[in-house]
Amino acid sequence: MKNRPNVIARILVPVFCLSLLLCGCSTSKFGRNHAFDPNHIVFRAGALSDIHQNLSNVDNNSLKMVAALKQLENMSGGKLDAVMAAGDLTDSATKDEVGQFRNNYLRCFDPKDVTLVYCMGNHDARNETYETLKTYPEMFGPEFFLTDQEDSVINEGNRHCIVNGIHIITVMPENFAVYGEVVMGERTLKWLDGVLARITAEEPGKPVFVLTHAMPYDTCYGSDLKLGDSKNKLGWYSKDLLDVLCKYNQVITLSGHLHFPLNDERSIMQTDFTALGCGSVRFMAIENGNFEDMRSETVMKDCASFSQGLYIEVDIYGNTRIARMDFYNGGTIKEDWIIPAPKADGSHLTVYGKDRADNPAPEFSKGGSVKKNADGTLTVEFAAATDDDLIHDYSVFVCDKAGKELRRFNILADFYHYTDPKDMKGSYSINIGEYDPAAISIKVVARDSWGNECEESIVP
Repeated sequence: MKNRPNVIARILVPVFCLSLLLCGCSTSKFGRNHAFDPNHIVFRAGALSDIHQNLSNVDNNSLKMVAALKQLENMSGGKLDAVMAAGDLTDSATKDEVGQFRNNYLRCFDPKDVTLVYCMGNHDARNETYETLKTYPEMFGPEFFLTDQEDSVINEGNRHCIVNGIHIITVMPENFAVYGEVVMGERTLKWLDGVLARITAEEPGKPVFVLTHAMPYDTCYGSDLKLGDSKNKLGWYSKDLLDVLCKYNQVITLSGHLHFPLNDERSIMQTDFTALGCGSVRFMAIENGNFEDMRSETVMKDCASFSQGLYIEVDIYGNTRIARMDFYNGGTIKEDWIIPAPKADGSHLTVYGKDRADNPAPEFSKGGSVKKNADGTLTVEFAAATDDDLIHDYSVFVCDKAGKELRRFNILADFYHYTDPKDMKGSYSINIGEYDPAAISIKVVARDSWGNECEESIVP
């Protein structure tokens, strides 16, 4: 009888191990080839950027933050695990603004139940120093940092958190304004490389989220935007991040800073890793296309009629599903993006590459017209072009009869107002000024997000 326990152990241990192999435990399933499984979600999170809390509440920024958090909770079925904020939590990093952000978060969530993981934006780190970094942990309190690991350096903005087994990393630049480029700094890059090397080696089948306010260069929509090369001009992207991130194909970056709309499919881009834009909760901006009827070069007059972000799920296999949230209109934008579980050979990075630019050009199906107004000016009217996705913008060229360009008007399409491109308006018109109709010709060019064009000639 003394040997019976050992006999039982020799019988039961192999049986138990076999049962684990057959049914699969949660950790062993990561990285398998499997379709996204909505019935076995292990991680549910919101991803926001550019929330810009300020006490004036201009653009209803406080209400927009609360509305975004509530809609994310509804998307999760009340099971949200984390909110990931990719910078610019506040407008100017004052204690009152930090307090407002904290209070609005607490109106929606208990941080012990729904983790807040944030990186710092240029509006959060006043004067490009680390001084204001201390304000956030001090005012938020320790309950906001329960998922931080021992290797986090919270007062430097470099954090490593684990939520439901999913790694979330944040990094803080050394400077947001050096020769038009965001500089991360050697210390941050060395820290990031070390953390990523360790966790990707230990858990190769899991996605790893990296929050960085400025986008990694030449990845998703807006990541090549340049304001200028002069010193102390605000930078929009970081090139030095690429040396580290390109080594780890499990990485999914979450960035903001630009306020660009998520309706544009370039907001997700896969190179050696996956890069995502997070839109903006507060207001929208766009690249400088010399568009008509703008408030500034990059901000539209209707920029406040906008609020966007992401809802993200990771399933038991390591697949990631992303819904683009239109908080302003209360819906989701187009189809979800699904990133397959990470594979050592990088085969999961072939879904959302730059080759998507090779798609059919837009088409005009109806002709336009030119109308003479009572004041002697001319108005050009034309029907919207059609596309397999959406029209990004139009150009109207006024030419002489020899084809020489006399004037050009650029029109930003209204795609950013709608969750479904089919709801975009069906026609456009623009007053081109005073011309002799017999002496000119009109050309209208429509472009999709990738720069594919079609043109239509209009005879006055």
